[in-house]
Amino acid sequence: MVVDYTGRATCPASIRATRHGGRILTCGATTGFQAITDLRYVWTREHSIIGSDGWTREDLEKLLKLVADGRLTPLIDRTVGLSGVAAAEQALEDRAVLGKIIVDPRLG
Repeated sequence: MVVDYTGRATCPASIRATRHGGRILTCGATTGFQAITDLRYVWTREHSIIGSDGWTREDLEKLLKLVADGRLTPLIDRTVGLSGVAAAEQALEDRAVLGKIIVDPRLG
């Protein structure tokens, strides 16, 4: 399964990366809504493409329990204080981030 939040820039690669019978979950399009790809990968590998518009409260509670139990580790690129928000935003715009950026006001 591939979860694609990005859209246009990553959708073709997400489809190519998915194995036979795999699923692609699309839940965002930060780089654009029109993702042009070679559809042969979809039918020859019998992919399922699923759209999702968000989380229910129950889903979020289950996810947080998985993290709390140590069964799922979120990918965090960096943690910054308020003084680092501008640089963190620039890193997001430059696509120089792998995972999430955490803003912790206690860090200053």
